[in-house]
Amino acid sequence: INRAPAKVQSALLEAMQERQVTIGGETHPLPEPFLVLATQNPVEQEGT
Repeated sequence: INRAPAKVQSALLEAMQERQVTIGGETHPLPEPFLVLATQNPVEQEGT
């Protein structure tokens, strides 16, 4: 997550901390349970 662009980080942090997202100035509450799953695929380890 720390390598994501600033806007992506901001959106994820809002979702995780406040259990809501803001899209186009409109705030939407997130359902329970809410889950964030992040993975990393370094270029050096690219493959199938």
